Amino acid sequence: MTLEGKVKVSLRLLKNLGSLTGVAKLTRMHNALSVAVGLEKIGVIEFLEEPKSLKEVADFIGDVKRLDLLEAMFEALVEEKVLKKVDGRYTVNVSQLEKLKAMRRTNPYFKEYEVFTAGFEGVMNEVMIDVLRGRDFDFVSPEVATILYFQTSSKIYALGRELLLELGGGKGLKGKKILDLGCGFGTEPITILKYLDFDCHLICADFFPNVVDECMHTTI
Repeated sequence: MTLEGKVKVSLRLLKNLGSLTGVAKLTRMHNALSVAVGLEKIGVIEFLEEPKSLKEVADFIGDVKRLDLLEAMFEALVEEKVLKKVDGRYTVNVSQLEKLKAMRRTNPYFKEYEVFTAGFEGVMNEVMIDVLRGRDFDFVSPEVATILYFQTSSKIYALGRELLLELGGGKGLKGKKILDLGCGFGTEPITILKYLDFDCHLICADFFPNVVDECMHTTI
């Protein structure tokens, strides 16, 4: 399919979803579900069947050093109605959580990003605990594997990158030397190389040595 065809398909998708605002809302709902699934995996959702204070939740998780992050996470879930907050105490909104779980099974947008939700369900819940406990997080596997798979498997994500290059006059970069700061795990560099038919000199750099290592070993 040509880029023009992809754009038309994308516009039809956006129209069916309602609007860009609708897409943003779906994104927030999906992110809320992913976090909730992670919390459910470590027992926090069940713990919140009865109202609990933030400190009680922190004590339940154990050794929480980043209470600010826990509060920010909970407030985001309150905003998406996954949690309720009354007098400073949080409890799970079962009906909203079940609604999001149903959307996970049936909604095309949720299905497209299932790998992200599955990542929280499978491994990212452990990362969540480590971060709350103050671990110095540095993008190591399985976190790298989860995010890399999400970026490389999502058709919407790939189309977005290609559209940004097209709208930004990317074809004018052919034959040029390009510095990709914050190259990540290799997804963006691969997109650039393919978009320019490998007619460029691409230099990749990132803040984390192991991320650069992943990028260097990504197969094109």
